[in-house]
Amino acid sequence: MLANISEREVASVHVMHDQRSRDSQDICRVVRTELLILGEDRDTLALEEMAERSLELMLSGVLLHRFEDWRNGLGPGEEARFREVMDRLAAEALPRYRALVYGSADLFKLFLETTPVRELADVRFGSRPAYRGPGQETMEGIRAIPWVFGWTQTRLMLPGWLGVGTALEAVGGEPGGLELLRRMAHAWPFFDDLLAKVEMVCAKADLAIARMYVRELGGDLALFDQLEDEFRRTIAALLRIRESDYLMRDNPMLQTAIGLRNPYVDPLSLLQVTLLQRKREASGDAATEAVSAGLASTINGIAQGLRNTG
Repeated sequence: MLANISEREVASVHVMHDQRSRDSQDICRVVRTELLILGEDRDTLALEEMAERSLELMLSGVLLHRFEDWRNGLGPGEEARFREVMDRLAAEALPRYRALVYGSADLFKLFLETTPVRELADVRFGSRPAYRGPGQETMEGIRAIPWVFGWTQTRLMLPGWLGVGTALEAVGGEPGGLELLRRMAHAWPFFDDLLAKVEMVCAKADLAIARMYVRELGGDLALFDQLEDEFRRTIAALLRIRESDYLMRDNPMLQTAIGLRNPYVDPLSLLQVTLLQRKREASGDAATEAVSAGLASTINGIAQGLRNTG
């Protein structure tokens, strides 16, 4: 059976790292646009039922990709126009992202002050250290996984939406721009999936919890206000394009799952902030060790609850 295949073979059917939190329609849509081969969650796929389910979803997505061509429903020149708009969106989003992330040291300082990124070594997430080299505690030195993971822990989910609102607002505010974005979301699986991913990240974010981290851990609240403005801009643009009153309208299963998980994740966030405060104020090794153990538990719990670990 599938449970007895080798680790390499198991890894080959791992299409998405968070497959348990997605329904089949979402995974099929993803596989139609991107076949991601990942291999760091072998424990999940070593379960026979999970391996069979993952293989089933991968094959169904591949077959849909093989026998359906989204371009068949397009008018003359539409595909080229869609790709031009994507280039324009990227040109609008990238400067906004780089200005905040690389343009000054303020955001990385906020990251270090208000996230448990320094505590990741106690949890052993991932196979590599947080930074590319010793003594490289900088934006240029940090690896992608801890960068995403840290913002996820504080419930801000920043790398998943920063710059998106600016780009969608710029294009959608032009004459005919909003209608074109809606047409792209309806006709182009890639763009529809991109919006769905951003929508999911925004739905899992909690700006009240994120603000608490910044306030209680001494972060820059003025900078956080700027980030919150971009977050609100992103949600407003998504809802206009989707013609919806709320996020995740087309994915009620995930919407329900988020609603069920949050009451359990919220207390872990409160506990994590308290423990981070205590660790930074602690003077003895014994006290620090006990607090670190508690922090490791909150980090694991929040990661399991949000299902987006980086």
